Parts: sequence; structure tokens; C-alpha cells
Amino acid sequence: ECAKLECTIDEDVPDIYGDFTLLWQAVHELIQNSIRAMCKRKEMQSHVLSVHAYALPSAAIIEVSDTGCGIEPADVPNIFEPFYTSWAPCKGLGLTRVQLNTLGMHGKVMYYPRPEGGASFRILLPDARHTPQTEIF
Repeated sequence: ECAKLECTIDEDVPDIYGDFTLLWQAVHELIQNSIRAMCKRKEMQSHVLSVHAYALPSAAIIEVSDTGCGIEPADVPNIFEPFYTSWAPCKGLGLTRVQLNTLGMHGKVMYYPRPEGGASFRILLPDARHTPQTEIF
């Protein structure tokens, strides 16, 4: 299977304060899910996996989108629940980890269905100036 990878990072993406490992795990999980979803949608001749980082006021967004099979509307309310999966043999912990890792960096993750098919996940992280700092005694 082949997919075109589109990766863009806007010049104005702000610095964020967070844990590199948590962010890497979250983005890696979303990319793995995208690849699986594109493999399930075999009728398409070519797929596109898009990773885009851009700025919002006082925040950074990392968006991972694909042209895969998407998520059934009935499944959407449960996608971040531990052990919830519609893909055997997956364990249902991937999107839970994405959410927990993102929350651990004071951010949030959101799902959007793509009108033309596929899924889009956006990780929103506050910029370094707006991230709550932990007080150390």
C-alpha cells in the first residue's frame, strides 16, 4: 500500500512547554492509526497522510489527517475510552494514551471526521508563555 505524506510546519508555530516523549507517543499513535485506517479503505487508489503544525493565538496545533476508513458515528463518543476498539486485535489503548499524554501537557485532543472520508485529529497545546507552571517548594 502507498500513501502520500504531506508534512508542513508553519513558520509561526510557537514554542511549547512539555514532555517530548509524551508528544512523540501521541503523534506516533495517531500516525499508526491513520496508516491502519488507510489500509482498510482499499477501494482508493492512493491515500494521503497529512501532518500539519500551525499556530493559534496562545497555542500550537498539530493535526494528523488521513483518507482512510474514518470512524463510525456510533463509535465517536467512546473513542478515547480505555479498551474501546472497533479494530481487533487492537487493545483500545492508543487514543486513550493520546488523550492522557495531551492532557499531561495541559492540552486537549479533538476528533473531526473529514467530509471526503477519513479522520482528522488535532492536538492543541498552549504555547510556552501560557502553559501552567508547576510550583516547586
